[in-house]
Amino acid sequence: MTLIIQPAFPSYRSSLFNRINNEFCDVEFLEIRHRKLSAIESNTNKFSVQKADFVNKPLYHNLCLIYQLIRKHNRVILFGNLNIWQVWFIIFLTKIFRKKLLIWTQVLEKIKYNFKGFIKIFVFLICDKLYLYTDLELQRIPKFIRRKSISLNNGLDTSAISKFRQPNAHGKTQFLSVGRFTEKSGMDWLISCFEKTDYELHVIGVDKREVGMKFDNIHLHGVLVDEEQISKIANTCIGFVYGGNVGLSLIHGMAYGLPPVIHSNIEEHMPEVAAFLELDGGYTFLKGNAEDLLRVLDSLVSNDNSVISKNCIDIVDKKYNIESMYKKFSMGLEI
Repeated sequence: MTLIIQPAFPSYRSSLFNRINNEFCDVEFLEIRHRKLSAIESNTNKFSVQKADFVNKPLYHNLCLIYQLIRKHNRVILFGNLNIWQVWFIIFLTKIFRKKLLIWTQVLEKIKYNFKGFIKIFVFLICDKLYLYTDLELQRIPKFIRRKSISLNNGLDTSAISKFRQPNAHGKTQFLSVGRFTEKSGMDWLISCFEKTDYELHVIGVDKREVGMKFDNIHLHGVLVDEEQISKIANTCIGFVYGGNVGLSLIHGMAYGLPPVIHSNIEEHMPEVAAFLELDGGYTFLKGNAEDLLRVLDSLVSNDNSVISKNCIDIVDKKYNIESMYKKFSMGLEI
């Protein structure tokens, strides 16, 4: 029996977890709610999720729930945020009760041999399997840990996207961005850059109340999870652009065949930037430099991007999708 513990089971992963739930009848799901964890709600999951709510429920209630579920299962798949004590508590219980422990985590930079690095190496050594987000992260961990590691190549349900994707319907002056209004996304900076251009920017994930300004060439669509709705916007755009450190949004843009435009500090991006590195001829600008961003946008608009567009789709369809993730995820359940 397998227990999957995550801070949330968001809609963009619902098809993965729904399939795991359907094909592995002995799987349960536990959500850890904590003030330090950003949770994204989903209403598309077809399975029940138990919740250890450290925000609204008594401590003893949550600890008892975690204790009972770990005793019940043979395997525990745990998200790898080592900054909260609940994760350490779960690791402790899995070792005490001799359960198989699979850590699902990001490695944002090459592990250094300092205190924080040794803590990570210790956890990676005592776990039975290590799920990483992309192949890129394999190069960031010591060689002696790679043999127990599986890179999932974090992706989206491209089968849904392919139903509505129309790469040849792209407009000539419209760009797409997908993300929340956070410091990491750099969305406020990106919007301010487009205010000074004749190009149009469509933003999914940010609504008008968050920005508080109105410009004719900037369209804020709020949070959208229905792929048909998203496609009606994406299919009018010529490229995908992101102002901050890009992650899964990059895969979404590439899945629609949109040439991506991201800043050139590659090491600062999230692991999904691995898909960008597989592109031959992606667009980059100097981080925080509005003039350089506009120069790159002009270049993209004036170029023939048909080859890049096809490559974007091919890369995502081959590696960064739920089908591929499921196959690799299943490999970890064989221990």
